[in-house]
Amino acid sequence: MAGRIGRALALAVLLVGCAGAALAEPAAETTRRVFYRYTDASGNLHFVQSLEAVPAERRGAAVRIEVVRPPKPERAQPREDARPRRERPRRRPLAPTPTVVVYTAPWCGWCRKTLAHLDDRGVAYVEKDVDASPGHRDELVRKAGRATIPVVEIDGTLVRGFEPERIDALLARGR
Repeated sequence: MAGRIGRALALAVLLVGCAGAALAEPAAETTRRVFYRYTDASGNLHFVQSLEAVPAERRGAAVRIEVVRPPKPERAQPREDARPRRERPRRRPLAPTPTVVVYTAPWCGWCRKTLAHLDDRGVAYVEKDVDASPGHRDELVRKAGRATIPVVEIDGTLVRGFEPERIDALLARGR
């Protein structure tokens, strides 16, 4: 019995919410809705919107339910003597990200360490494999004077070999 009452109450709340949303009146007035609750011969609870919807043999036992919804409050207008809203401070524009190019080869362990170091710091870079492209090798020789790897170029400054402290200093300066 208690389970049926709980289900009936949940159904009533659902019906009231649906009916109130579908048949809402202007916000300035109080909204009143009427429902009728009755129990059929099997003991099931029903909710309807009119007494005519209740079967004739059950109308005498139907319970009238009135739901009153208060008007929605109007939004408050700012007072004339109210303090003006504070402007949010502007964020500093982000410093340009340094351009990083790394000359590597797949067989080079120090190259892998260099790339892992940059990855750990979330640095975007362009990897140029000097074994895969003769053009990358020629470019490295032109910039560094020889084909030694790894070479990290950060905004035009070259770092030969795996030097994490120097790489970090150049990255910090570029940001």
